[in-house]
Amino acid sequence: MRKYYCFIIKKEFRDIYMRNSEVLYQTLYNLYKLKKEDYRIGLSLYNQICSPFYPEFLIDYLKNKYQLKTRKHKYLLQTSDEKVLVVLKYSCVILISNVNLPAILKVLYLYNKNIFVADFKNHDYFWLTREFLKKPMYKK
Repeated sequence: MRKYYCFIIKKEFRDIYMRNSEVLYQTLYNLYKLKKEDYRIGLSLYNQICSPFYPEFLIDYLKNKYQLKTRKHKYLLQTSDEKVLVVLKYSCVILISNVNLPAILKVLYLYNKNIFVADFKNHDYFWLTREFLKKPMYKK
């Protein structure tokens, strides 16, 4: 199982962090590991680097495209090949998947081109733009 955290990086920081993704990953990882008493500092740093998601747009799209099982802000997308639990938050989108690159990443790529994806457990990270420019968006 993979657990991806997807963040929208502000345009003014995208080019800087694209050249040095490890620094961005370490910053987000440090925010992820913050203790409750330090949230105020972390929130300030997060707001400087990241833009919020607007889950309403994603929910409408996902409801039209997939048969969703839903509970509060959690959505289960299931196909014959994969199962993905999608947790929509304003700060990030969390994907818990049984495959390495779930198809919903393509939906997020279409939603915003400045998305940085991190798997903190496996210390893995990538930009959707870099990952998906290598692959065709749609099957022919």
